[in-house]
Amino acid sequence: MKSGRALRIKAEGIELLVPPGSSVSVGRESDSTLTLHDDRVSRRHGLLTADAVGWTYTDLNSANGSFLNGQRVQSVRVGPGTLIRLGDPDSGPTLQVGVAQAPSKVPSVTIGALAGATLLMAAIGVVALRPTNSPAAVVSASPTASASPSPSVLTRSDIAAIGRAGTVYVVRGNAQGSGAYLGNGQIVTAAHVVSGTGPILIRFNDLPVGTAALVRINETDDVALLTIQGLDTAGAHGLLWGDSGALRQGDDLIALGYPEGLPLSTKAGVVSGLRRLGTTELIQTDASLNHGMSGGPVLDGAGHLVGLVDFGFPQAQGLNFAVASNTARPFVEGR
Repeated sequence: MKSGRALRIKAEGIELLVPPGSSVSVGRESDSTLTLHDDRVSRRHGLLTADAVGWTYTDLNSANGSFLNGQRVQSVRVGPGTLIRLGDPDSGPTLQVGVAQAPSKVPSVTIGALAGATLLMAAIGVVALRPTNSPAAVVSASPTASASPSPSVLTRSDIAAIGRAGTVYVVRGNAQGSGAYLGNGQIVTAAHVVSGTGPILIRFNDLPVGTAALVRINETDDVALLTIQGLDTAGAHGLLWGDSGALRQGDDLIALGYPEGLPLSTKAGVVSGLRRLGTTELIQTDASLNHGMSGGPVLDGAGHLVGLVDFGFPQAQGLNFAVASNTARPFVEGR
């Protein structure tokens, strides 16, 4: 579903028409675009955002989760007919997603139409109507986020929550590092973390998961692909790829990993520049990266994986690099 199309959302009797380039926050907080007064829904539960490919729903590390076809999800592409349940896979409030042409202006509402429906919101091309005979669920809508042309309204804490659910601790022999979980048992990490000998041990959320198998490795680009079972059961959620080529100098970044073997840490920085070393595309950042974070995810402002922590220059403050997703992703996908 291309993001050039408007997004139509139905939720418990509410219908929102969201213009291309906007975003929709969902939760119990009153400043959410779509406020659901249900105890199973977290204050900041989820977010729908658009990028060059289409629309994505991201769970913001909610307490009770988001579910698609009965399975808990962290971040998924949505298309016509997608039905997401919040807080409970069987009976939680639903988000039904479709597409529509964005209106050129807010449709006028006659007095006769108002007699049959309650107008909740009409602002910046976003329309919300609630029929008077709709279910009694308490739902409200706010134009706060939908009026913004920004592709994301995630805070740093939101992005860190996404990253925590997709970051693992990797140990092989005397080498220790981090890795980014992609779902389906796949982990991508730095080649220098797993280039030694011995079993590759994986931990998630400070608990052992098991031994990973090395699928393939590229020491030139410093990337390696691992596979392991049990991460989904342990509560991990796969990260979604982002486009490192779309980054601009000054864009915010969040990096995660296990510095010096300490518990999972989050580091914030910006894109200092996009570089190339031979065939390897790199992201230069001023984020404070440390030994042990190698292979950990670097996320953009939408919470998407745009890089893997790689190396830095301790003698030069704020001069650190990550292998860009436009190098790592083709390797993972065998392209």
